[in-house]
Amino acid sequence: MKRIIFIIEILLVSFYSNGQFSGNILTQPSELTFSTKDGYDLIELADKQFTKEIGAPMIPIKTFKYVLPLEAEVTNIEIVNYSKQQITGLYYIYPVQPPHIPDGSPMPDFVPPSLDIYSSTDPYPGQTVEISEDTYVMGYKIVSVIFFPLEYIPVNKEIFLYSSMDFIINYTIGAGQIQLPNSMSSSRKKAVKEIIKILVDNDSDIENFSTQFNNIPEDGSSSGWEIIHTSIWFLCILAMMKRLGVFFFLLFSFYVVNEGTCQTWQRIYFPNTGISLGSY
Repeated sequence: MKRIIFIIEILLVSFYSNGQFSGNILTQPSELTFSTKDGYDLIELADKQFTKEIGAPMIPIKTFKYVLPLEAEVTNIEIVNYSKQQITGLYYIYPVQPPHIPDGSPMPDFVPPSLDIYSSTDPYPGQTVEISEDTYVMGYKIVSVIFFPLEYIPVNKEIFLYSSMDFIINYTIGAGQIQLPNSMSSSRKKAVKEIIKILVDNDSDIENFSTQFNNIPEDGSSSGWEIIHTSIWFLCILAMMKRLGVFFFLLFSFYVVNEGTCQTWQRIYFPNTGISLGSY
């Protein structure tokens, strides 16, 4: 029995391998914008993304998307090295408020600061990095990562900046089966690759991680559905806006598979304008 178990373990090891993707996130003090709102301090970065816990300090964050090998199963992400400095001054950070979409509904009531958090000596948000999404987009494996470059000590009203963070995404190869479309047109392949290059922050790695995508037979060699049926125009718009530095929220994104095709309905919202755009 021990010999059988040993053989099985060897076979399992042969089917799995480990991989890593590493990078560095820089945040300079000059990137921070300071203002006041309703008697509170407001600290922002250019893309105006923040933590979302209602009543907690509204701390700016950074979000990045990385393409990984299609067969990758992410195990964890870690910060392996960092530089940290204190920001001069004392700050009473504005608390996160309930979201409000300008659809005619009244503004939510103001939520005061959480006493448990604002009277605490524990750093907030208490983490430097997390994986927010691990998904497949048009035949590519894409991981979204949130970095928390600011650390707030609420009771002392102190702010610390992680000006540099070296990170590693650890993953395994061969842990799961990936279902690819049976075929795809050559023009669709080229369009998809160009869109992915704009969407991710490590576009130089796309060719290294495109082996399975490149091997999808082009139309005429076999039949089957294509990834994303009707919404490439929508993704192109998002890609162009990202490159131009236009800030937006993706409000809805869901997919429906129907009679061999994959369709998507999505909608975006532009803050401070009341404008929304979508495919439904």
